[in-house]
Amino acid sequence: MADSGKDGKIEPESLNETNRLELYVYANEAQHQAVLVARLDNLGKGASGAAVQNLRLMLGLENGKQA
Repeated sequence: MADSGKDGKIEPESLNETNRLELYVYANEAQHQAVLVARLDNLGKGASGAAVQNLRLMLGLENGKQA
């Protein structure tokens, strides 16, 4: 894991270009509350990712990361 969130900060870009999902739970026992934070890079998923993949195929480009 790139950062553990133990200092109360979560780096939003640390999962860029991965298929990982990270979950964090922060508790406040005095207030009887909990906050669940999910971190996910979903920019390569769904219709936008399929459109880019199809464009790369039509142009005869290698399927993968850009240089």
